[in-house]
Amino acid sequence: MYATGTCAGTASSTQTVSLSGGLVPSSAKTAALGAGAYSFEASYSGDGNYTGSSGSCEPFSVAGATASVATVVNDAATKAAWSGTEVLGASAYATSTLTGVAGFTPTGTVTYSLFTTARAPAPVGDRHRHRKRRGGAEVEPDPRPRRGTLQL
Repeated sequence: MYATGTCAGTASSTQTVSLSGGLVPSSAKTAALGAGAYSFEASYSGDGNYTGSSGSCEPFSVAGATASVATVVNDAATKAAWSGTEVLGASAYATSTLTGVAGFTPTGTVTYSLFTTARAPAPVGDRHRHRKRRGGAEVEPDPRPRRGTLQL
């Protein structure tokens, strides 16, 4: 077997099997193959009646797998998983696990990206006018702020 898609150079493994009644036994199973190009070639040694010969190169490839990433957001103060009820000013961090195919440990890097849709308060004086319906009629909201309330 060759660890390339061509049967050139030195084979990565070889195995010799003996004919039995003119039949050729199968090769042994390979170890688990990683992603990449490989090829098999069978060569006959010959005997007193037949000269040695080689079969055609049989290339094949093994596709890579997709690793599975699972992420949990944790509360930085309690180190517990984020519950969704955190308060203003809370701090968070993420932990992740990466699962691949058995026997093939993932390598590389993980990049954590934080995205936000946090709303900033509207500046004072920037009151959006939205019409509300009361009893079927449109009513303009009172533009004056009320004490103890913040209008956004």
